[in-house]
Amino acid sequence: MIKKILVVVAAIIVVVIGVAVWAFSGRDPLQQYLSQRAEKTSLTFKSVFTDADRFVVVCPGAEQADITMALGQNVTGNVAAPKDGNNILVSVAQGKAEPHEYQRQRIDLCENLPGGAKVLIIEGEQTYNFVQPANSSQWVMQH
Repeated sequence: MIKKILVVVAAIIVVVIGVAVWAFSGRDPLQQYLSQRAEKTSLTFKSVFTDADRFVVVCPGAEQADITMALGQNVTGNVAAPKDGNNILVSVAQGKAEPHEYQRQRIDLCENLPGGAKVLIIEGEQTYNFVQPANSSQWVMQH
């Protein structure tokens, strides 16, 4: 009887650990950071993506040549313009581009880009403000 109880308890523990790992692994660092804030926050992208040394915002309608130029030479990885309704933050670490695609209704990096730009190099150490419009769960980056 005690052996059966111990087996059941062990199985429950394994399931709980598995669910916790599933729930928290694979979460995007920016989504995780913003989910822990309310209404307004400031951040440096370097503090969120600690391994990266370069960042590029890519908006719908961006031209491939502009994306390639913003990423710079000697950067590997495929980055294309996002689907309509999405935007991409590209983090570059050790010459490898890693695109993080977000639905703009959740995280909007493109709303206030200067001059209607479709691609923008982000300074990793610069502080950027994010706000949530009234009665919304959307985060909008202020430029």
